[in-house]
Amino acid sequence: MEFNREKNYCVHGISLDKVNCQKFAALVWCPDSNLFLYNKTSNIEEVKNGTEILFGSDSTVSSDWNFWKHIRFARNLGYLSNNELYESLSVKSCRNLGAT
Repeated sequence: MEFNREKNYCVHGISLDKVNCQKFAALVWCPDSNLFLYNKTSNIEEVKNGTEILFGSDSTVSSDWNFWKHIRFARNLGYLSNNELYESLSVKSCRNLGAT
């Protein structure tokens, strides 16, 4: 599988809605830095029905250096089920970025 350069991805997407999310192959969701910088994150309940969610992290300027803390933080938010969070870190990211 090759990376499709014609796909568009949204990063952060804190104001993304259920209509506009369908224009993107996926949302790269970085909740730790979103809440630190903007005190807001994407409406994942709405967006996950229109596009795929890929878990991301941001620089250590706006979030913790420990990636495990990012995952725990996202899990504690409860916007994704355990399975959805796992897939956003693995299967969906691999499929979207062309890794096999």
